[in-house]
Amino acid sequence: MSSQTCEPSQRLAKDLRHRFLGQSLSTDPPVADIRVVLYSHDTMGIGHMRRNLLIASKIKSVFPNASILTVAGAKEACGFAQTAGIDCLTLPAYQKRLDGTYESRSLGVPAEEVLNIRSQTILAAIKGYRPDLFIVDKLPAGAGGELLPTLDWLQQNSGCRCVLGLRDILDASDKVIRDWQNAYSFQIIREHFQSVWIYGDQNVYDAVQEYKFPADIAERVTYTGYLDTRSRLLNQPPIALPLKKPFVLCTVGGGQDGEELATSFVEAIRATGRIGLLLTGPHMPEPAKQRIQVRAKDVPSLQVLEFFNEGDYLVQAASHVVSMGGYNTLSAILSHGKKALIVPRVTPRKEQMIRADRLALLGHVQTIHPDKLSDNSIAQWLSESNGKCNAPASPLDIQGLVRICEQIHQEFPTVRVRV
Repeated sequence: MSSQTCEPSQRLAKDLRHRFLGQSLSTDPPVADIRVVLYSHDTMGIGHMRRNLLIASKIKSVFPNASILTVAGAKEACGFAQTAGIDCLTLPAYQKRLDGTYESRSLGVPAEEVLNIRSQTILAAIKGYRPDLFIVDKLPAGAGGELLPTLDWLQQNSGCRCVLGLRDILDASDKVIRDWQNAYSFQIIREHFQSVWIYGDQNVYDAVQEYKFPADIAERVTYTGYLDTRSRLLNQPPIALPLKKPFVLCTVGGGQDGEELATSFVEAIRATGRIGLLLTGPHMPEPAKQRIQVRAKDVPSLQVLEFFNEGDYLVQAASHVVSMGGYNTLSAILSHGKKALIVPRVTPRKEQMIRADRLALLGHVQTIHPDKLSDNSIAQWLSESNGKCNAPASPLDIQGLVRICEQIHQEFPTVRVRV
């Protein structure tokens, strides 16, 4: 394109921008005290995005003049109620193949093109937004290395502080160590991240020791404690529950591999006559949903939903919870002190099984290995359980959201705090 053609276009763009904004273009400093970006890759399920939205909401409640942008790989991110002042950029989605590699979920183009689109979109957003704090969930380089151009740009052009946020347990130790070596994770943390926040209780699982963090990386680690999900409900308007209390809740996360647990729950409700609510998840395959609906059709005390906008309301209202062992679900169960039976996913990662076993050992939940799952096992647990809170051997640290805000205030002491 010639310079003669480009210059009128630039003048046109400036005029249109002026008309759209309704004010003269200004270089005045932004109103926000601090700009925060939270990234989640979301290649499977919606747990990463949900965790980041919880953190974002808490940051906004403590620092009212913070400007917050979430970047998510799950379109469901925009379906959740978000606190005013939090905006969301959703990326084209991946889905995981059986061999562990990834493909486009919806676009119908090669995965490499999706990776390029996502990487360029993130970089453009960061360049335009210029955050002060960049919180990356789980993968230091992002999915497929999509964050590396952004991390390089931040390092060269910005004083942004980069934080890696990790859930309490990633996988079996040997696999995490191998995966992190193959993904150059420690090298990337060393070069680009000033802090590592582990959203868990060190007494439950010591990730630094289990995953053999090098000494210089270990020095950057803060165990925040688990995230208290009750804060999700503090400023939410009242919401109508889909059925009357008391009821038994079953949730299978995103639902990709939740058919077996969902089916067993249907039969357990049939056998016990309890009031039950089953969430199949937005990613359960359609044939599986149809099979479950057929089974549930003649169980009048059971209601089946694919999705509920704020699941913490359901956990809060339930007398019992049957679930898989994902981080967010367990955090909600622990926050609300619910009697829970956990049937963890054991493939392709051992994360849920390790988490369930550790928490069961400490008396916070009960667990069944999926190989031993049956209609009778859930029905028996419901019959024997009295619905009261568990009697753990030791208290659990769930002050993660508080400590995250303390960490931010230490790094940015001039940011105004809500009194």
